[in-house]
Amino acid sequence: MPPLPVPAPPAIQPPYGVLTPTQRAETAQEIRVKAAAFQRAQPLPAHLSNGDEDLYEQKYGSYSKGLPHDNLGVVEPTAYRSFMKAIASGLPQDFQGITLGGTVKLVNPQGGLAFDLEGADSHALSIPPSPTVGSAERAAEMVELYWMAICRDVPFSDYATNPDTLAAIADLNTLSAFKGPRDSAVVDAAGNPQVTPQTLFRGDTPGELVGPYISQFFLQPAGFGDLAVLDPTGVTVQQYIAYQPGLDYMTTIAEWLAVQNGQATVMPVPPNGQFGPNKMIGPRFLFDGRAGSAFVHAPRSPSPSPCWLDH
Repeated sequence: MPPLPVPAPPAIQPPYGVLTPTQRAETAQEIRVKAAAFQRAQPLPAHLSNGDEDLYEQKYGSYSKGLPHDNLGVVEPTAYRSFMKAIASGLPQDFQGITLGGTVKLVNPQGGLAFDLEGADSHALSIPPSPTVGSAERAAEMVELYWMAICRDVPFSDYATNPDTLAAIADLNTLSAFKGPRDSAVVDAAGNPQVTPQTLFRGDTPGELVGPYISQFFLQPAGFGDLAVLDPTGVTVQQYIAYQPGLDYMTTIAEWLAVQNGQATVMPVPPNGQFGPNKMIGPRFLFDGRAGSAFVHAPRSPSPSPCWLDH
């Protein structure tokens, strides 16, 4: 992604001190107009497609979760067309007319149409297109994701010794198309940097390979505004409700297809028609992938909180 533009220093500094109501209103308008003009003056990026939408008539590489699919997981064409019609028009009635495959509704499908009142508009930013569904890079990403699922209950501190994480490292090192982070200080016989316990399942933004997987702020007692985080004995610590270890979902084709179709997977169907709740445990410290996923998945208070370093 290209670096964000840096605004030039203003020619005239904003006024300081006490302003009359009229002065305050006019100054606020001037500051906002100048900020909007600066954002509008930035070049608009291209929003590139990876080509899968046009390449596959059956839409193998396109998002279709929540729509009806056949027994092989191929999206039903008329339902997909209703989905694309809504995306193309942006009209609320077209989103209401999307053909769904079950009782579970799409989550904020019109969120991308909202306007941001601070900073750059969402459409003024871009990300690179995903690797194509038929590419070796996409296959390597899937290998990494399946290894993440297998290793979700392995403590981060055990990555250097656990058989599953060691197998994941060895497997990823065989994939020339794997674009995840590697350790330049650890190379094979041909001089190629290797995936190591320190780089496994991390991202590639600056600083992500430094230090432990979890921000050390997560090990310190912390309050969330007026909400104290307590352990079972009432001591102020920073522990969280997490998902039950060893309990995995969508491990059969039938269950995966039901989820893909937006159908409830528990009986009786919950009153809201949604999926059944995850089984939770805790409170506990965050020290493995499963607990981390519970943290980033759950809605949080807007109060300031330590940062989950999603490496």
